[in-house]
Amino acid sequence: MEFETPHTLAPTNEVCLTGTPIRRGLVVGIARFDTVIASPTNRDPLPPDRAESEVQRLQDAILTVQRHLTDHVRQLHIPNNADLDQIVAAHHLILEDHHFIEGINERIRTEQVFAERAVEEAFRAAADRLSTTRDSYLRARAEDIRDVCQAIRTALIRGSLEPASTTSTGPDTIFVSPHLHVSSVLRAQRAGAVAFVTESHAVTSHAGLLLRASGIPSLAGITLPAGFVQAGTPLLVDADHGELVINPSQSTRSRLQRRRPTGPVVSQPVPPEPATCADGTAIELWGNIDTPDDMDLCHTHALHGVGLFRTEFMMLARGEAPREEEQYNVYRKTVEALRGRPVVLRTFDIGAEKTAPGLENAGGTNPALGLRGLRRHLVHCPEEFRTQLRAILRATHDSDAGVLLPMVTHLDDLRAAKAHLLAVRAELESAEVPYNPKLKIGIMIEVPAAALNLDTLLPEADFATVGTNDLAQYLAAADRNNADLHAYLAPEVSGLFTLLKLVAAQARAQNRLQEIYIAGALPTDPEHARRLAGLGFQKLIVDPELSTVLRTALASARATQA
Repeated sequence: MEFETPHTLAPTNEVCLTGTPIRRGLVVGIARFDTVIASPTNRDPLPPDRAESEVQRLQDAILTVQRHLTDHVRQLHIPNNADLDQIVAAHHLILEDHHFIEGINERIRTEQVFAERAVEEAFRAAADRLSTTRDSYLRARAEDIRDVCQAIRTALIRGSLEPASTTSTGPDTIFVSPHLHVSSVLRAQRAGAVAFVTESHAVTSHAGLLLRASGIPSLAGITLPAGFVQAGTPLLVDADHGELVINPSQSTRSRLQRRRPTGPVVSQPVPPEPATCADGTAIELWGNIDTPDDMDLCHTHALHGVGLFRTEFMMLARGEAPREEEQYNVYRKTVEALRGRPVVLRTFDIGAEKTAPGLENAGGTNPALGLRGLRRHLVHCPEEFRTQLRAILRATHDSDAGVLLPMVTHLDDLRAAKAHLLAVRAELESAEVPYNPKLKIGIMIEVPAAALNLDTLLPEADFATVGTNDLAQYLAAADRNNADLHAYLAPEVSGLFTLLKLVAAQARAQNRLQEIYIAGALPTDPEHARRLAGLGFQKLIVDPELSTVLRTALASARATQA
């Protein structure tokens, strides 16, 4: 890994680009590029007598990377930091995936290819599969896979990884990287970088988590125009407002520096702003959030609250359920960050593609149709479920909050979950522990059977959230993580809007349509959002950054309630 200077001379005029803040802050510095100078992969046939020695060479490289994770990552951070434990554990899980690594070994033996090629192609295929999913958490995990791949290839080619000693690149370095990898962040820290800029959009990746913990102002989603930036080009990173200014003029520097806050950055809450349809109907926009650090987006984008907080990030990163106190701390941080706005926390949605070594999932031969979500909790992990419910009840004791149950299929599922909730409430009351007696209980409508029988489920729930991604895949019998099948998931093919019309009719018959949320990819598409409003749905769960676009799109919609 080296710094590389683009050969094209950069223009001197000022250019402003917009991106997504990872860690807020305002700094001025000069560009340095974190560019992988990759040795070409040896594609010659492997001599037949070299197969076993090549397999051993790969194992040695994996051990080198494992030692690097433990020794190098922890040197730069506070020992026992929980975020670091998640990051290190996640990378180790990739390296320790016996089935995956053995598949690479088998390819070396049977196809007679060098280890570098077998690693490159296997990891690329795995990362590409995750990159095509609609789940932001899984897309972010693709960055981890690419990072581990690069580390293994470096160890194979060089026999070692870069030293852990700090190598400064000069004052006021702004690290510019095409990737958002943990190793890229570590290089930036060792270089003493004052800011980090990346093309990647994987803000929920482990590298994004590391940047937020590091305090380095950071921007994601920045694509630099060809030739506009070279090593040493002056840059201004305004991660408070999501802007990168190339060749900032003195007047721009002065103007932006004047708005630099003197104390900690605290965004002022913006009152919730609904999307108003052409007929005056108000459509509430709620946040789809992956980590507690993103809760502030609800304020900056004027959302009503968090309609879906995915809690399974705590499990997937480490391969085991977090303890009650750790969960409590995360949920409490979430509640406090929202400053009074409502939050819906989904219980661990583990199973199908969301699993890791060490997690009980019992998926069977067809995990997408197996014990995932609430099914897994009720059948195999009831105590894990009760622990999570206890943490949620305690953390939201003074809040407007709901708990959302994934993969509900029929009434027995809901009643069994409610029985666990009542039991946990009784335990907390007996122990005189403050808890939320008004915690709402909601059901995910992502199984067609639940959508067809909403008239029996909804009377025993406080609200329902339609998960359009899973509902579409089960309707079309098409894996939503398989890029070859995406055409089958289109609403006009899967019949998704036909079923949503039935959902709306069942909810309207109970005068409960205002308690139905729509989540997934569907409400984030402007045209589909207009159609949802036309069916009468008034609560859409969306990516916060898309809220402005959706408000504009919904302004031309009519909520006909038909």
